[in-house]
Amino acid sequence: MPDEIDPAAMHAARTLRMDMERENGLSIGDLLGLIERDGDGDRPNTIDHFGHYAAMQAMGHGVGLNDAFGPDVYEAIKVPYVEFGSHSLSRDYF
Repeated sequence: MPDEIDPAAMHAARTLRMDMERENGLSIGDLLGLIERDGDGDRPNTIDHFGHYAAMQAMGHGVGLNDAFGPDVYEAIKVPYVEFGSHSLSRDYF
């Protein structure tokens, strides 16, 4: 993680978390428990990887929970689609 995180990115992350909890009827901790139990992908079953790959999947980047944790996790956890990109940031970094 960078030392400074754009406020818009933090807001998007909190919104994604709430949406995932609502869609799945489970807390983020419970969803991580599913990953710890059923994860069989090419990444360690950590909260950092979970957040990264859930965000990538939510934004439609072409990688996601299936790549990181395997098909059982991908089928078990619903990840809503979100619109977010450099245009969404609250500060001008470029």
